[in-house]
Amino acid sequence: MKPQRDHGRVLYLTQWFTPEPVAIPRWIADALRRRHWDVEVITAHPNYPTGRVQDGYDPRTYMRELISGYQISRAPVYPSRDQSPARRMLTYISWAISCIPVTLWRCARADVVLVYSSPATAALPAMVARVILRKRYVLFVQDIWPDSVTSSGFIGSPLLAKWVANALSRFVGLSYRLSDAVAVISPSAVLELEMRGVPAGKLVYVPNWADETVMRPRAKKGTLVQELGLSDKDFLLTYAGTLGPSQNLATAISAVSLAPGNVHLALIGDGVARTALRAQAEDLAKDRIHFIDPVSLHEASELMAEADAQLISLADDPLFHMTMPSKVQSVLASGSVVVAAVSGDAAEVLADAGAWLAAPGDVQQLSDAISEVAALRDSDLAAARARSRAYYEENLSEVVGAARLSAVLESVATNREIEYCG
Repeated sequence: MKPQRDHGRVLYLTQWFTPEPVAIPRWIADALRRRHWDVEVITAHPNYPTGRVQDGYDPRTYMRELISGYQISRAPVYPSRDQSPARRMLTYISWAISCIPVTLWRCARADVVLVYSSPATAALPAMVARVILRKRYVLFVQDIWPDSVTSSGFIGSPLLAKWVANALSRFVGLSYRLSDAVAVISPSAVLELEMRGVPAGKLVYVPNWADETVMRPRAKKGTLVQELGLSDKDFLLTYAGTLGPSQNLATAISAVSLAPGNVHLALIGDGVARTALRAQAEDLAKDRIHFIDPVSLHEASELMAEADAQLISLADDPLFHMTMPSKVQSVLASGSVVVAAVSGDAAEVLADAGAWLAAPGDVQQLSDAISEVAALRDSDLAAARARSRAYYEENLSEVVGAARLSAVLESVATNREIEYCG
């Protein structure tokens, strides 16, 4: 058998990495390594999500270590422990600046640089290396800046938000111009960045994928149903994730209250909206809305397998029209029946996968969708699960996304025309 050839060496810039509980940057590195890339990582000292640096690390120093076979260089960072916009931005900028010398040092042996662009400031050291050393780099854009910063309410003052948006727009625009390719995680993001002046020949749609070792079809055990005191005649819809304003779960609670009495909703997770959601549930359907504390990804996967269907919900924000929440990949990979109140790219993908859809914020439409799914026969639910998994494997799996990213990196590293562009 002919051995697989190595693609080359990639220097991977990501502010978040193992041992932090941020999964996607590690999945990307693992997938590239499985495709025979030699991946070296430059990151910060682990401090996410609390802002408290983990034991054994000093955020004021540079250090190198080996974790799971990865050579990792850690650069100093100012870790923010609160929600202050100024301190949060200082966390991003301090790491980006401190990364410059170590990036210039380590990129000499790399064929190409890959930037995990969330936050967008992570591109700064790659930009400097491009100017000084002519080192080619690829941006893997997870969030469209400045939109994701200003739309989230991260900056309270409208005047300050406008100033920050202008400054970030100039910075991000320069990072696109200096890059050799810009990978984005949703089709609409390709069109949006093209309208902002990024050449179509640089833009590539590379879907994120799920952790396929965890998010996979599982057999029902019936444990959660028993714990909630439900019977075989009840229909259980679950939502696993953040309970915040962006998820618009108040609409889901109202929708369940209008659905047949055997329909139950379990909300797994925590967030700033949890208290308000509990109060709403008490008023509308206290015996049919169940709150479950946050669990690990593996435990969430097992709980999701206990449900008859999964809920995906987002507020009707223009930013979300070109956002592909990771929950889409997760529920499809798990082979779940999906009820979703989303718009934009997420709605198009889920429609193609056979999900039941409602417009964000439309209580009656969502209630009708839930009621329709709750009335399905077991054979119809099984067919819907199979459609979800088949769509994931064909369109959103690691085989698809990582192969595309690998091809882009190889094209940039060898100065060839980029595949899958536009």
